[in-house]
Amino acid sequence: MKILFIYPVPPSCFIPRGFSNGIASISAVLKRAGHTTDLLYVESLNEEDLNRSILAGVDIIAISATTDQFELAGKVVNFIKLNYGIPVILGGVHATVAPEEAIQLDGLTGICIGEGELPLLELVNALGAKNDYLHINNFWFRNGTEIIKNPLRNLISNLDELPFPDRELFDYQQIVNDNYDDGAEFMVGRGCPFLCSFCINKSLQDLYRGKGTFVRYRTVDNVISEIRQVVAKYSNISKITFQDDILALNKKWLTEFSGKYASEIGIPFRCNLRADNVDVETLSLLKQANCSELWVGVETGSERLRNSLLKKQLPTATIVEAFDLIHQYGIKSKAYNMLGLPGETCDDIEETIRLNKMIKPDLKNITIFRPYPGTELYEYCKEKNWISDRKVSGYWEESILDQPSLSKEDTYFYQLLFYYENKAPWLAKIARILNSVRITPRISLFRLLHNKTIMYSLYAMIKRSGRKI
Repeated sequence: MKILFIYPVPPSCFIPRGFSNGIASISAVLKRAGHTTDLLYVESLNEEDLNRSILAGVDIIAISATTDQFELAGKVVNFIKLNYGIPVILGGVHATVAPEEAIQLDGLTGICIGEGELPLLELVNALGAKNDYLHINNFWFRNGTEIIKNPLRNLISNLDELPFPDRELFDYQQIVNDNYDDGAEFMVGRGCPFLCSFCINKSLQDLYRGKGTFVRYRTVDNVISEIRQVVAKYSNISKITFQDDILALNKKWLTEFSGKYASEIGIPFRCNLRADNVDVETLSLLKQANCSELWVGVETGSERLRNSLLKKQLPTATIVEAFDLIHQYGIKSKAYNMLGLPGETCDDIEETIRLNKMIKPDLKNITIFRPYPGTELYEYCKEKNWISDRKVSGYWEESILDQPSLSKEDTYFYQLLFYYENKAPWLAKIARILNSVRITPRISLFRLLHNKTIMYSLYAMIKRSGRKI
């Protein structure tokens, strides 16, 4: 059987032809069973590309989609329905956390919920043998007007049993070359034990309750073996990125990893860490392994929002101590910050700016809060009726919230101000002055000067009035 994976690429994606560990893992399992796979990136509904790929002997199409990819995925599904009779399966995060919405896409054969390696293999085998497939666990299937909702199977308990992700499916050498620092990405485990209200992990924990251990790690030897294989196969890899939510939760695992990575790999790497996970022992082990950069979620300078709203349970003092210790070990740091949180005020954001000045991260990541389906804050914002109809394709654009405490214009201003404070403090002072001059209660002079649409409209209006510019 030949399976075509479709990877929708939303406009907000910084690396249009990136790597998906989920698709790569499923592809590896299918190939091990004797099936063939192909991949098509879809950046828009290009019918020529779709026709060319689908006509190349494809038996089943599998689309993986996050919430940001879901709209484009729907257009692809509709095109396939109108032009081909090929089974189409949708999987990924959005199908898992919003299955009732996902299954409504006209043209879908079904959706895969949760881990997809074993369910998709079972489905492909059944289709190849022309056997009944409507009762395969993890799938919801459309059968005429009926929707068949099958239960979840247990989580994969031993991740070492999976083959290494199929990087050949992607043009992985080009992906490495396109990364600004020639980096390669890896995952050492699955699952996060924390319950942050802006993240889907709480939903996933609830979904898989009673289905096995949620937080799982591959063995160190298995991880080292994959890295060694990838570094040998692809040239110019000068940085490793571990994409796990938190790399260093298990001290026993980290101790073994530190020694073996240092002696067998040695390439500088970066990873995510919680502030309350930062201590002398952890940093010593990471430093020994040649960790060059740590990414830490600050989220907000407001302890009230961080703990009561986001449920991080992180005192500000813990964050300050964590960054002080990271600096002492000579490891580069990145602080993750979110703006436009539900109930946030301009004063709260000023606290976030002050905290970042205090902890002095080498890098800052400033995103606009987005209430994603499957999160506690999505339900909170929905209940408050704060979610607007504005279309954005990621968390780098304007806020989609219409809330009384903070306008989308103020959120936009503070996102830019963060960058000014970091790169050119003198420009931040000018920006603050311009923002204090109000054209309307919601539009400042700063916003006016940064909005091309408004400026073009103003230009046209003045031109129509007969004045020279």
